[in-house]
Amino acid sequence: MLEDPVNASSAPNSGTASEVVPVLLGIGTLNFVADWLFRYNYELVSITMGIVGENQVRQRRGRGSTAPKQAPDGQWADFADLVLTISREIKFGDYSSEEAVSLSPSEGVVMRYLHRHPGSIPSRVAHASGLQRSNLSTVLRGLEDRGLIERRSGVDDAREVQIFPTARGTSNYALVRTEWAELVSAAAGGDADLDAAVALLQRVEAGLVRLRQAGEQAS
Repeated sequence: MLEDPVNASSAPNSGTASEVVPVLLGIGTLNFVADWLFRYNYELVSITMGIVGENQVRQRRGRGSTAPKQAPDGQWADFADLVLTISREIKFGDYSSEEAVSLSPSEGVVMRYLHRHPGSIPSRVAHASGLQRSNLSTVLRGLEDRGLIERRSGVDDAREVQIFPTARGTSNYALVRTEWAELVSAAAGGDADLDAAVALLQRVEAGLVRLRQAGEQAS
């Protein structure tokens, strides 16, 4: 199974720009949310969206409670289930393009971050992605060996290393996102109002990152 692949046989090339562009904006966020929901409880989604506060969750569980964590609202549990299911379906199959480079989940997280924040230093990438520095080093070596990223000396400090996507890394990301868009657009029938859905997923993504980083700082 590949990271973020699509089933080429179900991905027609008929999507219009108005259909494809919103999907491109949201599908990477959906995959990110799915990755984190595998690691964290559905309850975090409700905290993120303001349905319940963190103190309320602690009070309900009780100090030292070993009871299973329960989602406080069935709709948020359904939302989390759907995110995980959609992400899983996207990951089935192979890329239709022979030029596409397959990535592991960790490699995909790092590449998505670097496309948003080119020139980041390794410590920042580790903090943003949630990877341990030793694991990040392995991921970066693999991406560099395949020509998807490059390391450059810092402009102000030559001892500092900055990481950038290469031209191949950028083109691969664009290629894969186009295939995601074609697949998901076809699955939705090509006619959907995605603005609200994308905005919600982006809020959840930002909230999950905030909660995870707060937990890391507290530990």
